[in-house]
Amino acid sequence: MNTSSDYNDLIDTNQCVIDARSKNLTDIYTAPGTPEFLYDSEHILLTRIIPATITCPFGIILNCLFLYVVFKVSAMRTLTNMYLSNQAIVDCMFLSLYYIVQVGEPLSTDVVHDKSFLGPVGCFIVNIALDICLFVSEFNIVLVTFERYMAICKPFTYERISSKSRTFVLILLTWIVGLVFSAPIFKFYIKWYTVCIIWPKSNETISLQMSYSNCFAGVWTPLDGILHSLTPIIAFVLVITIIIVLNVLTTRELQKSVRRYSVSAHDLKQRLHQQRQIVVMLAVTAGVLFVCLLPYHLDLIIGYLYNTTHPNSVIIMPQAWEELARWLPMVNSSVNPIVYGILNKQYRRAFINTLGCCDNCHEKDKQQDYMMTSVTTCTTTRSSSTTETTYKLKSNSRVPFNEIHS
Repeated sequence: MNTSSDYNDLIDTNQCVIDARSKNLTDIYTAPGTPEFLYDSEHILLTRIIPATITCPFGIILNCLFLYVVFKVSAMRTLTNMYLSNQAIVDCMFLSLYYIVQVGEPLSTDVVHDKSFLGPVGCFIVNIALDICLFVSEFNIVLVTFERYMAICKPFTYERISSKSRTFVLILLTWIVGLVFSAPIFKFYIKWYTVCIIWPKSNETISLQMSYSNCFAGVWTPLDGILHSLTPIIAFVLVITIIIVLNVLTTRELQKSVRRYSVSAHDLKQRLHQQRQIVVMLAVTAGVLFVCLLPYHLDLIIGYLYNTTHPNSVIIMPQAWEELARWLPMVNSSVNPIVYGILNKQYRRAFINTLGCCDNCHEKDKQQDYMMTSVTTCTTTRSSSTTETTYKLKSNSRVPFNEIHS
């Protein structure tokens, strides 16, 4: 025999089911309401809303400034910067979508994991777009690292095949590959469902919403674990391995090139030093990507291993770890322009001069034409060759940008 409280709970649940069905929903579940269902407003403000509000807009502004500098200064429109511009576009997309999820959800609902504010279509698009951005970002770093390897170690081949049209095709390829790697994950976001919540009767729960909706189906089978967890993990390990190998080979070639020429070839050694700066910049960018995305992928590995030993259950990670895994991807997409500026003097000058931040500091530079010189070197067992190309830029081009570019 039902008590009065049980009867009221049943009425509330039935009303929730009726409301959900009125919206043509067929996937309706019920769950007992617990404190874990609710956001802690103070905690969410400190750990999600404030960090995301600082990091995401800051990163979007920096990446847009990088795109503006590349667009504004003709000397910056090199093949390498085309790849870095693609990276900046991906980062802007990721930060914009990530901000919507991280801030929009806790501001629009009191219930954890409630994606009602997105709707079924929005929930699918946002989640898939975030996964695509993640894969494109990883493969784009591989691509630009490979291009630098070709320019330094195989300059003759690189000079023959490199062109803007080829670069556009390769950039498009990163998006296609990102879409292909994301395809197995699509199935987890196509099922929109509603959970009706049975709250314990108290004055605090009277005004709480009676349901939440989401499109993430969850990982419940070994095959689901492979598709959802192992796909990004395999891609991440593959990307990091390729980047490490290419950077080692490129660094070796640069070291050989420096030792190959006599002390009198000072100017050539200076150019090789500039090449090494670019390689270091790309290596640091890849290192930032590895450090920032490692907790996210470790989280996937732990979840996969747990699901294989505890089917139909979900592991609860420490709150601090979840916040770290959530925040670092935002940092990864925000700091690349800072890395370029710290490690590359030419980019710093381009940034400062284009924005007109320090006209008096570069009066001497304005009185002379800028020179942009790029050198590619390669030695085989039969011959040693150097290709040097010098571009004369007018002073109104405002800034040089030294780069390895055939």
